[in-house]
Amino acid sequence: MIKLLSRNKGLWLLTGAIVFLSFALSTILYDRLPDPVPTHWGLSGRANGFMPKPWGAYVLPLAMTSVLLILALVPALSPKGFRINVESSAYRWTVASVAFLVFAVQTLALGAALGTLAMDPARPVLLCGIFLMVLGNFLPVVRRNFYIGIRTPWTLADEEVWVRTHRWGGRVFVAGGVVTVMLSALGAPAPVAIAAFIAACVAPYLYSFLSYRSLHARR
Repeated sequence: MIKLLSRNKGLWLLTGAIVFLSFALSTILYDRLPDPVPTHWGLSGRANGFMPKPWGAYVLPLAMTSVLLILALVPALSPKGFRINVESSAYRWTVASVAFLVFAVQTLALGAALGTLAMDPARPVLLCGIFLMVLGNFLPVVRRNFYIGIRTPWTLADEEVWVRTHRWGGRVFVAGGVVTVMLSALGAPAPVAIAAFIAACVAPYLYSFLSYRSLHARR
């Protein structure tokens, strides 16, 4: 495990710095935050979920830390034949993108909790669209594994289906991310942008099933 982490010192220094900034931001603003702290907003932009202090102030930093720890551990836990290449651009960008996404969402949430920033549903949806675009660029080079990528019964069962699905899915993720960002930026209703995002995420799963059926129907 130590050896795996040492091969990506720059990545873990970067994500460690983001985690530190995340906790620091919540600590600096802690006394100004209401109790309970709003942690969920509806499509109207009105808060409809709350958590008492201190959990409400630190829920996103703790969530980020948990996810990053899992991403750090999974390469060591992967079985033979399904190893994650920790030095690949796909792994590095996935880890870094998760950290940046959660930190950006935390910034929006804290601003809304303080009343200095309106919680426009378009903003987090736009961030998710950017996240999808980033992942789509590196999805085609992800090797078959149990943790990162489009992991369906059909991609895990067949190497060729995995490769086909990730090549096609990468293009779909980028296109879906672009559409999601454009809809959010242009002020389209949040459900429309969310629908575009969900469609881009679901389409590769359906493709993997159809690709598997097509390949094995000829065998």
